[in-house]
Amino acid sequence: MRRTLRAARLVAACQIGGMRMGTSRTCAAAVALLGFFAGCESGERERPARAPAPPPPAGAPVTVRVQADAPVANRGSMNGFLHSLDATQPPDAMITPLQPRLWRSDLLRAPVERARALGANYQFAVSDLWGYPPTGWAGRGPPWADLGKWERFVRRLARQYRDLPISWDIWNEPNDPGFWEGGAKRFFEVYAVANRVLNEELGSDVVVGGPSTSRYSQKWLTAFLDSCVAAGCEIDFLAWHENLRPEDQISGISEHLLDGRSRFLEGPRFAALGLQQIHVNEYIGLEDRYLPGETIAYLGQLERGGADLAARSCWSDEECSAPALDGLLAPGGVPRGTWWAHRWYAEGLTGRVASESSDAGAVTALANAPAPGQASVLLGHTTKRPGPDDVDAVSPSAAVRLELSGLPSDGEFEAKIEKVPAMGVEPVAEPTPLATQTATVQGGFALLALPTLKPHEVMRVTLAPVG
Repeated sequence: MRRTLRAARLVAACQIGGMRMGTSRTCAAAVALLGFFAGCESGERERPARAPAPPPPAGAPVTVRVQADAPVANRGSMNGFLHSLDATQPPDAMITPLQPRLWRSDLLRAPVERARALGANYQFAVSDLWGYPPTGWAGRGPPWADLGKWERFVRRLARQYRDLPISWDIWNEPNDPGFWEGGAKRFFEVYAVANRVLNEELGSDVVVGGPSTSRYSQKWLTAFLDSCVAAGCEIDFLAWHENLRPEDQISGISEHLLDGRSRFLEGPRFAALGLQQIHVNEYIGLEDRYLPGETIAYLGQLERGGADLAARSCWSDEECSAPALDGLLAPGGVPRGTWWAHRWYAEGLTGRVASESSDAGAVTALANAPAPGQASVLLGHTTKRPGPDDVDAVSPSAAVRLELSGLPSDGEFEAKIEKVPAMGVEPVAEPTPLATQTATVQGGFALLALPTLKPHEVMRVTLAPVG
């Protein structure tokens, strides 16, 4: 399966990573590899050695508990994007409600000025302009073959773009053969050269990060940061990707973030680097990208793991171009169900409060209390992600029991319920309103039996006093 994903990323590199100077022969070979590996399986990807939490008994409802008087800090919106922007498209009306905080691109496929005006930090992927193996390195050759040439290239970019309000991401996925073929040691040397040049040209205020690996790997990242300490690098943000396969557990995202912050940002070992933040600058798996319920699960994991910034991935030339907004918008600019998932998530950021699900692998819960007497609960249904020996597992619809505590007053509350169906690539013009319920609050507690959540759906429950 990992080889299938690599081949898919190789095709993507031909389409979007180096398409300006690509060769048809290399891309055709990548397509052939994708077809060959499509039926293969491999267990070689590094993954945490932990047993998943046991699910509740079959047929039992999932209990979601919300404590409306227990504020929870968050670092802001985990919405962000990759490329997919031009001077006018998509229109602001389709972007602003999502509150993007990161835009990652190469200065050619997304304008800095507009991304910044939309409220996003701009992250410049330097390697996109150098080129990747599928395109013959855009005629430049591998950067390790001539470090002087690579140094001059980075210095020229630093001088050309010194006045732009951007951060610098030196290389994309250096652990993946679709983007790097020189091995880890050569990458460490190439990274150190670029890091030094950027600090020489732009001074101590420059924001530089990486290594933007294709996955979280303690061993790989430790070796990278050790090499940076030895080279005297200054690194502001640590970055990796969470583009999960169908069998990868989404819960691993928060585990990676918590482990990475403890292991790399806290403690004395890497203090000399100046690390301040963790970015997941690509997230959403190829098979998950049109699923609203899974979208909420990714966002919840990023938020609960404490990512500082994050950006959604795109998987094809069409998705990575305006006006598709990384696949959230269907042709004609009409939103897909995943767009509504990102919008509802952004609308629930203010007043985040504690919430938990009795089966977090099936139902993700995010709650907020934007004002006294009000509460909103966002639910995303994620189907079971099978292990290697459980490929035919099917997740049924989920019955949800919602328990709210900490409400400030007793009386009758109105619960407005809406749902975003799982329509895949088909557009979803508006959420589906469901029957409004009345809840009786006693002692600050209310109980609701919600409509059934089908696989991949998203539901939002909004409570306010009657009248």
